[in-house]
Amino acid sequence: MTNGNESINAILDSEGNGSFKGLTKREYFAAMAMQGAIANTGVAKQANGEPQTYSSLSVIAVKAADALIIELNKQ
Repeated sequence: MTNGNESINAILDSEGNGSFKGLTKREYFAAMAMQGAIANTGVAKQANGEPQTYSSLSVIAVKAADALIIELNKQ
């Protein structure tokens, strides 16, 4: 089971404690989805042909990240 709030790359101190948590899986997945959405002109345009706003693309990216986490948790 994957937890979207788990760190993807924690940096541990010499005692094995997570001193720097880094990005969560959810943040990382959303960032990758946002990158893809901005690069893909089909996703980056609204139905009327106008460009999406960064705000609307960020909503799409977070929804995509959440959907990926749900799918990863299916047996």
